[in-house]
Amino acid sequence: MNYHVLLIKNITSGEIKAISNPTITNTAIN
Repeated sequence: MNYHVLLIKNITSGEIKAISNPTITNTAIN
């Protein structure tokens, strides 16, 4: 299993969730 690819997929998934949830996005910025 390629852990580097898994990590990228997890980060991308997290970014999509953050974009869809303003509260998480604001928390990340602040």
